Amino acid sequence: MKSNRIPNGLVLQLRDRALVAAVARYRFLKSTHLHLLIAPSVSLRIVQERLRKLTIHGYLKRFYLPVVLDGQHAPPTNRGQPVYAITTRGARLVNDSASENLSPCLATERPSPMTLLHHLVVTDCLVSLAIACRERDEVRFENGDHDGILYSKLRTYRQRSRIQNAVIPDGTLTLHYPTPSETLTFYLEVVRADVKGGNRTLLAKMRRYVELHRQNFFRDAYGHPRLRAVLFATTSRARAENLRRMAESLTQGRRLFWFGSYQEKNSDGVPVTRFTPERILSLPWEDAEQETFTLIQPCRPSSERSAE
Repeated sequence: MKSNRIPNGLVLQLRDRALVAAVARYRFLKSTHLHLLIAPSVSLRIVQERLRKLTIHGYLKRFYLPVVLDGQHAPPTNRGQPVYAITTRGARLVNDSASENLSPCLATERPSPMTLLHHLVVTDCLVSLAIACRERDEVRFENGDHDGILYSKLRTYRQRSRIQNAVIPDGTLTLHYPTPSETLTFYLEVVRADVKGGNRTLLAKMRRYVELHRQNFFRDAYGHPRLRAVLFATTSRARAENLRRMAESLTQGRRLFWFGSYQEKNSDGVPVTRFTPERILSLPWEDAEQETFTLIQPCRPSSERSAE
């Protein structure tokens, strides 16, 4: 009979604690994410070995994504790469060293494969931003939250407010720009599959975003006083354009929404992410007025705005 006993003898290093804390922070991470986030100066193989030991000793658990082979395209190169999540033991380690002001970390439940793929788009975005902003003077990555953190904030907010039909984005990104000095938050909405109710459901969500923004809900519930844009990230540029055209029918708040794609196909026809540290800041996003912005340049130059 196979034993479930956790083996003894793992001496936790500072880097181990950082790896566990990062998994707790981002919820789902691959070894490639953790390598760039925590230990870019060592080899990926060393990081993978520490993750293996942390998993064996019960601090982390890992999931594998299913791969469908169609006989025409090459399989993804990372098909065997596990996705790491926090366990009860790992959460206890994080909680023991965390500030008393922080919400307690909890073990992560196993998601469905489709839900995990959805969450990993958010992870790619947040991790890529954190890495891309490290060496930049013109922008600083202040904070990023996934929807699990936002659910927790919303529960606290509902203790003092009877808000109905609240909107919870898939992720949030807060960036600081020193020139001019301003801190802006962006919300991420990942549209991977067809939405139940189709365009009508998406339009209703956009209208609710506009109304909640007017009511300062995002400031009061999530602590984001300056919401610059809601990024609708979908599977292709063509689909992003379809969503953008749909948003043209909004009577208010059209400029609140930006549209773009989070993936593209490589030379083998396999979808790959566009949310990488090299590209995340310069990826183009188009609003419903057909104006293009990027995260590195989220506003029109002041000279253009003053000329209007």
